[in-house]
Amino acid sequence: RLRLISEAELVQIFIAWTSSSPVCRQVEKSIITSRLEKWQSLRQPQPVPGVTAEEVATTASFWRSCLPSARQHIDDATWQHFASLLPALDLTTRAHAWALLWGEQPEITQQWLALAHMLQQTGHAGELAAPLSLLVDHFGLPAENFLTQMALTANDTQSDVVVHPVKEGRLLNAVSLSLDSLALLTRELVLSVENNVLDNVDLLDIPVAPDSHPHPLWRAKLGWMLAHYRQQVQPDVLVICNALASRSQTSTAAHHLLEWVNATQPQHESALPGVVWAITPQDARFATQQNLDEAVQQLMGKPGVHWGTLQALDKHSMQRLVEWLSQATSAPQRQARLQALREQLRGRVRDLLPMFDDARLPVETVIRRLQAQAARHGDLLAGLLPPVQNFEALLSTRQSREEQVCGLFNDAIDLFADEPTRASASEGHETGYQAHKMWINHLRQWAHCRDNAQRLGLEPQMLNAVAEILITASYRLGLPQQLQKTMQREEVSGAQLHAIIGNFIAWLGYANIEEAQRPASRVQKGAAIFAATPRSTMLRLTKLDEQPVHAASRYVYDWLVALYTLANENAGYRHPQDVTDVDRAQLIALIA
Repeated sequence: RLRLISEAELVQIFIAWTSSSPVCRQVEKSIITSRLEKWQSLRQPQPVPGVTAEEVATTASFWRSCLPSARQHIDDATWQHFASLLPALDLTTRAHAWALLWGEQPEITQQWLALAHMLQQTGHAGELAAPLSLLVDHFGLPAENFLTQMALTANDTQSDVVVHPVKEGRLLNAVSLSLDSLALLTRELVLSVENNVLDNVDLLDIPVAPDSHPHPLWRAKLGWMLAHYRQQVQPDVLVICNALASRSQTSTAAHHLLEWVNATQPQHESALPGVVWAITPQDARFATQQNLDEAVQQLMGKPGVHWGTLQALDKHSMQRLVEWLSQATSAPQRQARLQALREQLRGRVRDLLPMFDDARLPVETVIRRLQAQAARHGDLLAGLLPPVQNFEALLSTRQSREEQVCGLFNDAIDLFADEPTRASASEGHETGYQAHKMWINHLRQWAHCRDNAQRLGLEPQMLNAVAEILITASYRLGLPQQLQKTMQREEVSGAQLHAIIGNFIAWLGYANIEEAQRPASRVQKGAAIFAATPRSTMLRLTKLDEQPVHAASRYVYDWLVALYTLANENAGYRHPQDVTDVDRAQLIALIA
């Protein structure tokens, strides 16, 4: 039996291939949004087989893992648009939509579409029944024309093979597929063995991507394999003999292994390590007198928790390895692992949603953690503000001030609804309000990125708490209205909108408040936060205090006091368009 990749997984392989290619350029977000809006008219009344919304979400997560934060220009709202639209589009239109992820390169898109047509030809079956002749010849010797290095480097024309799609255990009508394309679409070759050492346990041989490969797409597929099993929370244990072929792979291998550990293994000290190095007679330390994997182990950290080692040098040590694997892959151990992962995932969801009062971090805890990382405060402020280019792009797509006829009437208005009147419908289309929404989306994306938290030496929930305080305060203090008021001026630039939001972040709304009404500074005794330093009228040098306060230190601590005050003033505030109490209760019940 052959197990095939899905359409969404094929997209992931192409993302892995093109994300590191300098040829593929990024498509601007405004173009992506306009294309998705245009394709709304091509929606089919019924879902089209091939991809689901859940698979699109998984692809979005993989796309983020392949690109650095600075290049992640597709936000959650756009991915939600992808997830709701793609399952209702035909395959050709979906190909154009997926092409937005690799710069709309026509050759790459056509290559993807040809492989996707083969998946469609099999009825999107996850499994195929293939002839044994793919593996052995007429003499019972191993064949080398399928899934081998020799088959990949052969220049002769590949033949076709007849296979049967398998669905629900039944063989469907036979289809003829290209042998080389079938090899590329094959994820697993399933073989049954006799005398299993481990009962009820499947053994997976996950290949490692080499430094060089004659086919870049094949190399991308090999590098993607571990990511696929990570998405499936598999396997229970990852046994490694040699993780590296050269030192140049050290950082990449350690990064991929850590990603797998964080996604599949519970983060508590009592859990068994999920990655195990098996020291065998074929180990590189014996064959080449070099132990390259030691550098990977150091980068992974936490020996005994993230990874461990077991010997398999003789019969007795091999028996100990088998006994340990039997315990680590037992059904109770697997259920305990999955249950712990569910609890961790539930905790992350509660951290992301501020509606859980018991999940909110105490404000003092947030401020003290920020104070402990005061040396990185500049990086924190820089992360809170989007680049000025984002505001310029927003202004470039602004519609004409003249009212369009098509915007006068809206079929979505319910004339018989009993709901209370919402804010003006034009509010969502005004550039000032759009700039505020863009900033909020930036804050959400920035706070959700674990790399940002690690860079600042903070926990992810700390960034979420800071973002929530700023977002609530911006609505309470009328920042959207201030941005829209600025848009009424002539010749407004994106730099002006950028400066207004930057000013709000820098002074937290206290720039236009009298010093007498500001909170007291905890650093400069007798002065308010952000108070100007009084100038001396004397010509002589001013006598320094016993403990002079540096201006940068004073600003950082005043900013933290202002943030603490904002958080307390936000208590009890609710935006008119906030989630209703009934909807809030239903949402809590769904995810609690």
